[in-house]
Amino acid sequence: MAAATVTVGGVERAWRFGTLNIVENINRRSTCRVGITSTDGSYLPVQDDTVVVEDLLGNVLFAGHVRDPQEAWFNGTDAVVTTIECWDHTAYAERRLINASVTAGLTGRDAIDLVVAGVLATFGVTRDPAMPAGATLGELSYEFASAMQVLNDIVKLAAPDHWVWRIDEDKVLRAWEIGTEACPWSLSGDDDPKIVGDIAIKRAAVQTYANTVYLVYGNGSSTPGIATATDAGEVAAVGPYDTV
Repeated sequence: MAAATVTVGGVERAWRFGTLNIVENINRRSTCRVGITSTDGSYLPVQDDTVVVEDLLGNVLFAGHVRDPQEAWFNGTDAVVTTIECWDHTAYAERRLINASVTAGLTGRDAIDLVVAGVLATFGVTRDPAMPAGATLGELSYEFASAMQVLNDIVKLAAPDHWVWRIDEDKVLRAWEIGTEACPWSLSGDDDPKIVGDIAIKRAAVQTYANTVYLVYGNGSSTPGIATATDAGEVAAVGPYDTV
């Protein structure tokens, strides 16, 4: 049994096992990719359809909109799988431009309020009422910059160690200081619907691994100098991996 339900356009839809992939980001849009199935080919998701992914306990794992649907039919049948690439609500900030200036003296939260009221409220986005005020900012000026760029500038200035931000599944713009909030999900524990059923693990070689390193350097002569460092134990265990 799949460990999630996928609703597209307000209706729960069948989806192909093994295709669900959610990538959660901060300071930029998060994404979801899933294959929606229609056995008779009568349903095809379209761009800008709403998408909500929930676990079996009803917790929302992703909310956003369809981007770039791609259809594929099974040979000899009417069945179709539409692979949909989806963007979360944070992507709203990429759709609006800001052409404005403000004088120094605003807090980070005040500046975020201007962005929300000016361009994001039209999508139903609100600001997290628990957001801290943050540092006082200097003058800000933009000529047709995306709201995404403006928000990224604000959060870099709003605290000594920077803030991070996102527009969550309820269309609430949240910003917080790095290290003050825990990850919103876990792969451990007894909550089976969240941790089994749709997790795939890819084991890849470390791309930067080497057990013999050559250093080529200029030594003041026409012939470069060469120094070599080798981990004989690693070479014996896995064979030689060279890098310069």
